[in-house]
Amino acid sequence: MGKMKHVSLTLQVENDLKHQLSIGALKPGARLITKNLAEQLGMSITPVREALLRLVSVNALSVAPAQAFTVPEVGKRQLDEINRIRYELGNAANLLI
Repeated sequence: MGKMKHVSLTLQVENDLKHQLSIGALKPGARLITKNLAEQLGMSITPVREALLRLVSVNALSVAPAQAFTVPEVGKRQLDEINRIRYELGNAANLLI
């Protein structure tokens, strides 16, 4: 029998939020309230808060007042950088084909 992979609650929440951010389900300016998110996910506040703080550490979210976080607005400079990176990754992928 193979080993079962254990994924912490914090990592589960972090991965779910990353996915929601990547598909645009969480729009810039959206407010995430720790307590509400924990209730929606059916878990305690601690793993949710830890996941949110991890996303703050990589600038995917910003800290807001009252135990909340927000999805930051993406400025033109950031959007240009994202597009440049996507272009370079596309070129690199084409070289592998």
